[in-house]
Amino acid sequence: QIGKERVLQSAPRTGLAIELARATGEGNSRMQYNLVCNLVPTQQAYFLEPQGIDLLVLIELEGYTMDMVISCLKLTRISDTPHTWYNLDGTNLTTHKFRSESGRGLVYLAEYTMPYPDYIQRNKTYLHDIKVGCGEDWPTDYVQGTRYYSGEVFQLGILQGYDYWLKIDTDIRYPARHENSRFPVRSYGRTSRRRQFSRHRCSQSFGRLC
Repeated sequence: QIGKERVLQSAPRTGLAIELARATGEGNSRMQYNLVCNLVPTQQAYFLEPQGIDLLVLIELEGYTMDMVISCLKLTRISDTPHTWYNLDGTNLTTHKFRSESGRGLVYLAEYTMPYPDYIQRNKTYLHDIKVGCGEDWPTDYVQGTRYYSGEVFQLGILQGYDYWLKIDTDIRYPARHENSRFPVRSYGRTSRRRQFSRHRCSQSFGRLC
């Protein structure tokens, strides 16, 4: 029993946190960029680095480049040669490898264009229909990001080098290190909002969006 408890309290050997920094429009992109610059350092210092979790940031911000993200996060480049990963769906992902400002964390950055499913590519009006179906308080970027995390993220070739992955939102701030639990519930964002989403009318058709 003691051995079992120790296993349950221990994290898997290697983990990758995936953060989708994506927005369309000048105002939304500026907001997302500021969130990345201000909050990712807290995620690194108080959660990811103490747990030994690497970070992948997928960047799709209108008007904001990867070099701007590198500068604001004060990252140190490990290699001048980018690495191309071959995803399970036949696409590629090119990443650049860095150390965090502290030197303890491993960070991958990738300029990214989130793909839409074939049915949306054939008819972009579905983007508006989905937003209306999910309620006007759920922006298109949010709905499509949620769709991405529920399916397409599992295609990433970079995941083959890890035992597990976790989603971390750009708007999560860590004010201090969590000492009592390796994976505290609040690390995964606003759980109450997710419960609300599961009861929302959008959830009735969300399975079809993937």
